[in-house]
Amino acid sequence: MQHPFDVPLVTAALARTGLFDALDAQAVDTLLSHCEIRLCPPGEVVLHEGQPGDALYVVLEGALQVFRDLARSEVVLARVPKGGHVGEQALLPGGARRRTASVRAAAPTVLLRLPREPFLEVVARSEGLAAQLRDAGRAQLLDRVAEHGALARALTAEPDFEDAFAEVERAVGEKLIVEGAPADALYLITKGFAEVYRGEGAGRVRLARLSPGQCVGELGLVHRRPRAASVVALSRLQALRIDGDWFTRRYAASPALRAWIGTLESAYRLADRGFVTTHGGSWVGRDTLTSVYHLPQGRQVTVTQVVGEAVVDAQTASAVPDQTLVHEREGARRTLMLQGDRLVGLDAIGPWPDLPAVMDRLLSGAPFAAQDAADFQATGTLPAARKVADPVLCACLSVPHSAVRGALRGGCSTLKALKGKTGCGTVCGGCVPDLKALLAGRGFAPAALEPGAEHGPDVRTFFLGVEGGEALPAAPGQHIEVRAHIGGDPVKRSYLLTGWRDAGYEITVRREPEGAFSGWLFAQPPGVTVEVSPPSGDALLPPGACVAFVAGVGANAGLALARASVEGRLAGPLVVHQSSRAAPVFEQALAELDVAGHLTLTRRTTAREGRLGPADVAAVVKAAPAGAHFVVCGPGTYNADVIAALQAAGVEGRRIQPLVFGHAGGPPAGAPDEDASWVDSLADMAKGAWVRLLGRG
Repeated sequence: MQHPFDVPLVTAALARTGLFDALDAQAVDTLLSHCEIRLCPPGEVVLHEGQPGDALYVVLEGALQVFRDLARSEVVLARVPKGGHVGEQALLPGGARRRTASVRAAAPTVLLRLPREPFLEVVARSEGLAAQLRDAGRAQLLDRVAEHGALARALTAEPDFEDAFAEVERAVGEKLIVEGAPADALYLITKGFAEVYRGEGAGRVRLARLSPGQCVGELGLVHRRPRAASVVALSRLQALRIDGDWFTRRYAASPALRAWIGTLESAYRLADRGFVTTHGGSWVGRDTLTSVYHLPQGRQVTVTQVVGEAVVDAQTASAVPDQTLVHEREGARRTLMLQGDRLVGLDAIGPWPDLPAVMDRLLSGAPFAAQDAADFQATGTLPAARKVADPVLCACLSVPHSAVRGALRGGCSTLKALKGKTGCGTVCGGCVPDLKALLAGRGFAPAALEPGAEHGPDVRTFFLGVEGGEALPAAPGQHIEVRAHIGGDPVKRSYLLTGWRDAGYEITVRREPEGAFSGWLFAQPPGVTVEVSPPSGDALLPPGACVAFVAGVGANAGLALARASVEGRLAGPLVVHQSSRAAPVFEQALAELDVAGHLTLTRRTTAREGRLGPADVAAVVKAAPAGAHFVVCGPGTYNADVIAALQAAGVEGRRIQPLVFGHAGGPPAGAPDEDASWVDSLADMAKGAWVRLLGRG
């Protein structure tokens, strides 16, 4: 099916992706002759996890959700806005990989589909584009691998690492490693689960269960001995096979690698606590993983986990508890069992991010004080588990993360400057990817999550205390990304800042009914550790007077501007016009700043006065100082109505600054962020059809 679309408009959209900078106009025309365009209704799944990748998709209008199906639940990993793209790895030579996640339309979305084969033909004639794709593919792959831990980051920092590994897959029941075979490679699990076992048939003994981020096979290489056990896939398994000769050379030359392998080897033996053995089992018809810790003085602790679910039970053998402490919150239940002044057991139903630290208290046999009991019943965790660590960024020189962030705050803006100031990256180079990420504004830092004021049942402020109190400067209009592991996946969301200070950042979050991340945030006790990115985005500091139209949780923009006014960072007076159905968000905070003279506040209760109309907006424009700039932040329909009214009142587009917010998770809904001619055009055509673009002219 063909249709004469506005090809220059599509060409401009492609240019914004940055993927086609190396192509001339003729090459772009050739690509467009193979492209297809389509309107996808909200909820339509465009890409399915596990299917081969055969095309690149560019979002011309609307938005996409990237999500994964976990056991009995779903987690949205990211939102791809207008101008974004997915599936680019399918365009790389040799890159017909299976999709690692599913993608669906989050709103009425116009997609451009670029098939792989025509693109590869163009790549073959453009060395510049081929080099760009190779560099982009390598950087993306190495970034993805580096997320799997410190050893992975040290490996990816080696200059020839891309020549030393290959991606491999195993189906359920297939072996990754065979007991007794020569050790010729190290494997890094990137997706799925595997079991380590020794022997076959009746003599088979399960030793451990491997999950993403874990390595296997390194000890055979280090000690030059055959495989001591077999590794078999429990689910569809993806791993990196790292060449053994390459690894052995790097291990001999790198103190950092030797340190990490020593750490991995010690994981098979609890320091001063004996051995741990692991085996599978079942509970109420569900698969379980049980680990028995053989500790000094004959103590044994048995830990049983339900595979794929947040259910854990741990008991000390022969212990008879005489006190039980229970903490329940929003569907999660945590129980500690004490015998005298010792923790002898625990069980948990629901997520417990600090569980490893609490488990350490159980295994250590350390005394359990009365204050520990009071803290647990109040917060659901223990003080030691709530402490935000200052992790080491450079293993070779033991340089903590806070020292590097301090150097950034002190003016270091290049890799060379950071190396000179901190010494990081001057020995093995394993920390260089982290340094580059921090310099580029993408680096994450640990932060303690502290719930703050509630603004109704589903809106809450959170303070994110960055480790070491080393938060970077921020401004109104900027946002941070918050990252946490939910269901085993690293999930992140972007939030507009409502406040900032040296110790950390403040955000305000609405809990969405289907929001996996917002629901997780609301369920956490004080002090849970998450990760935060540095502030990014354009600072919202108008050159003169500023009028902010805000609604719902979009009032965070008004509060951020008001706090900038308190700091003397605004060039003119601030007016905030706030709409809400009932009690407004930041009701007291904005009122106090109004009384203090930092802003002029006007409020409208829509349940009583109705929604803001064109005449109301025109009146605000008429009363505003000449040349004032207008900020609009609220739900999509509110933004669209206010922007249209401002334009009707004669306000130029350069003086209107919209801030769009929305939840990345939850059911797809809504409409395109702005009118686009092709949306109506596509809507009139056969639904579900890909429409071929015609050439220029």
